[in-house]
Amino acid sequence: MSPEQLRGIPLSTASDVFSFGIVLCEMLTGIHPFAKGTAFETASSILSDPFPAIDGSLRPVPQPWLSIVRKMLCKNQSERYRNAQEVRTDLLKLRSDPGFSGMSLTAERAPRTASPSIAVLPIRNLIRDPDNEYFSDGLTEELINLLTNSGVARVATRSSSFRFRGEEMDIREVGRELAVSSILEGSVQR
Repeated sequence: MSPEQLRGIPLSTASDVFSFGIVLCEMLTGIHPFAKGTAFETASSILSDPFPAIDGSLRPVPQPWLSIVRKMLCKNQSERYRNAQEVRTDLLKLRSDPGFSGMSLTAERAPRTASPSIAVLPIRNLIRDPDNEYFSDGLTEELINLLTNSGVARVATRSSSFRFRGEEMDIREVGRELAVSSILEGSVQR
């Protein structure tokens, strides 16, 4: 949850950017940047603790990535990216930066037995409005495209992920079936 969600104030798309920033940080470092022992402590950390990379508690992340994640996780939503398109623009700049190599990302991380991989499951439409299905499908496809273009991890194809639409399955089983190390799932409600 973003700080504004925890405070119960009106939300904007910047709130979703914060949540995506936590997922991206987990993909890059292997840990939730604000996770603590209890839900209350985690919420408190989201509201008040500085971004952990500042104090060195996260694994090293290349500077271009660190700048993006830090901006996504700003406590003040006016200092954060306003929407996913702004994040996408900066992530695409990483691909076109001749000084940046995706290989440096894995070189600075702890050794792994397999390369990182993720599947984005179809975003669930909580209100069952057919018009909202287009939105949730579009959001899922945009996340798949964004992650694929970022080069951070191998991303399961849309057709593979959409096989699980509406099915109740153990998330570990889905991961095994899609041969991915991470699963991104979510829901939308208008």
